[in-house]
Amino acid sequence: MKRDSGVSMTSTEPLDRPPTRATRYAGLRRWWWLPAGLLALVVVGVAIAAVSGGSPDIASVSSPDSDAAWFTVERGPLTISVVTAGSIQSLDALVIKNEVEGRTTVLKLVEEGTQAKAGDVLIELDSSQFDDDRIEQEIRVQNAHAALVQATQKLAVVREEAKVDIDAATVDLELARLDFEKYTADQGEYRQELRRAETKITIAEARLERAEDKLEWSRKLETEGYITGSQLKADALAHQEAQVEVELARNDKRLLEQFTLKRQTAALTSALRQKEFALTKTRHLAKSKQVDAEVEERARLLTHQREKQRLEKLVTQIAKCTIKAPVDGMVVYASSTQSSFRDMDLLIEGAEVRQHQELIRLPTAGKLQADVKIHESMLNRVRVGLAVRIETDVISGVVFNGRVSKIATLPDAQNRWLNPDLKVYNCTIELDADTEGLRPGSSCRAEIVTEHHEEALFVPVQAVRRVDGVPVVYVRSGSAARARQIEVGRNNSVMIHVTKGLEEAERVLLSPPMGAGGK
Repeated sequence: MKRDSGVSMTSTEPLDRPPTRATRYAGLRRWWWLPAGLLALVVVGVAIAAVSGGSPDIASVSSPDSDAAWFTVERGPLTISVVTAGSIQSLDALVIKNEVEGRTTVLKLVEEGTQAKAGDVLIELDSSQFDDDRIEQEIRVQNAHAALVQATQKLAVVREEAKVDIDAATVDLELARLDFEKYTADQGEYRQELRRAETKITIAEARLERAEDKLEWSRKLETEGYITGSQLKADALAHQEAQVEVELARNDKRLLEQFTLKRQTAALTSALRQKEFALTKTRHLAKSKQVDAEVEERARLLTHQREKQRLEKLVTQIAKCTIKAPVDGMVVYASSTQSSFRDMDLLIEGAEVRQHQELIRLPTAGKLQADVKIHESMLNRVRVGLAVRIETDVISGVVFNGRVSKIATLPDAQNRWLNPDLKVYNCTIELDADTEGLRPGSSCRAEIVTEHHEEALFVPVQAVRRVDGVPVVYVRSGSAARARQIEVGRNNSVMIHVTKGLEEAERVLLSPPMGAGGK
């Protein structure tokens, strides 16, 4: 840090944000004589040119007698720089943003410049809307929980019913299969009935044979008179009954083989297939009901989780309405360090703030930086590493040194939106360690030294005209001013660096003839 001991001849870059009135006047006081002197020289030059009445392509003009119309070529230190304005910021600052969704109102606000401790409340935002929403959301969570419990219990019932129904259908199928096997097996009911019918036939045939033998003996005995006629008739009747019994037994066997077997087999087969289908149907229905119950339970679970997350979000939003300091640091409002075109951007109690809006900066280190903006016309002159002189109204007359550490690749979006014709690029200047007395958020004036020559020839920029694109000056030669082509470097809007074509102590005309200049 050093005291400013002289005037630096610089070019003032177009600024996206004009400096404060105090800054502007403080800068003007340092070289107030320069614009007045240049204006006087221009007026004298114009008057001389009007008197001389030179033609557009003359190589020399008459020499004015007044010394004020001439500039003596000097050799000395020349500084080419870009001047811009900005603000002082902490190099390592913790930015606190509004994390509450939507727009909220600031209820309480800590005073700017306060030395906050970690955990101190910095800002309280209005959470009344979130409080009302939280109560309603708690009701939704309880309803969703009750629906989830019902769906879970319903799923358990459906699963148990499915198990019971499937077990019952399985038993029915097994019984039908057993009935079928019981009737059609080798030792089954059909075989028993068949053997019973065959036995019945055998017994009936034996009885018939016995009845025939008895009837035959009765006839012989009746002929010989041993028995009466009525006894013979009884034996004949018994014989007929035996014949009928044989015929009925044979008919029962035929019905069993031709009709009863087919009918009973078909009935048992149909019953078996029906039980198989019933089991399959029961399984499908049970699976369908179970899937429906699982889907309902899953939906209720997701609904409960969603409502619970919304409640947690509301609780989080309410907690975020109380903004606390995460670390120790001095409170600096973000609106104090940024350009704003709307009063609503100012951080005050009662103001509305939006989500992700920067609210407070907490410098976490003593090292500072300057955030400035470079006009696109000057961008090609500025590069990382250039030396910078910083002045601020906080400490008048003291110059702080720094270097360009970063230049934005794209124009500043906010300024581009405010004024599409104005393209400025954010530039960061890292200040040297000795920054005692500077405060983050204060305005500053930055002079970026793009070139510095310890020994250079220079003339005022208005002394140089371009003829067909070639720089030309009018050098005093006796009683005339003769045109001479020169080579020049950069200028600082006051003086231009002459690299070739002039010698020290030569005198050039400050205001060349109006017709002498080309494009």
